[in-house]
Amino acid sequence: MNTILIDNEHLAVTLPEGFSRIPHKELESLIGIAYSRLWGVRDTGRHMLINVTWKDSNALLAKLASERQVAKRIDKTFARCRPGSGYTSENLPERNVVGSDAGAYGFRFSYVVEGVTQEGEVWVFKRGTRCYKLCYYTRSETAAQNRPTFDDIFGSLQVR
Repeated sequence: MNTILIDNEHLAVTLPEGFSRIPHKELESLIGIAYSRLWGVRDTGRHMLINVTWKDSNALLAKLASERQVAKRIDKTFARCRPGSGYTSENLPERNVVGSDAGAYGFRFSYVVEGVTQEGEVWVFKRGTRCYKLCYYTRSETAAQNRPTFDDIFGSLQVR
């Protein structure tokens, strides 16, 4: 198990063996955005990919946009960006992230790309004026066996 500081400041995670860091440019290509505050890992044997983005905003904006509202906006964006893919989603119960200002809010999603059903989760949580978005992707065929691994990874998150 390796503990890694994701954003070089506040967010730490413990990863099991098998996960490796995805180079920044490759990660931008995989998820389809060019963004400087982007981190990601994958386990090719398990068909799992996890990425995290973060954004700092002013105090007023951070108070006005709740974690739940941000998660809902991300879900709408995912649906809009995947037309014809059979995209579906469902809200998930609030979870805790050690050290975050409030609960983490998220949703589970699935869609088909190139004939393969993908599924995963998106979670949003904050520390002060910094908002984090964690995305988890896996193939539907391996989702049940990957669930405990992802739950352990999510449970290890700490905002310091």
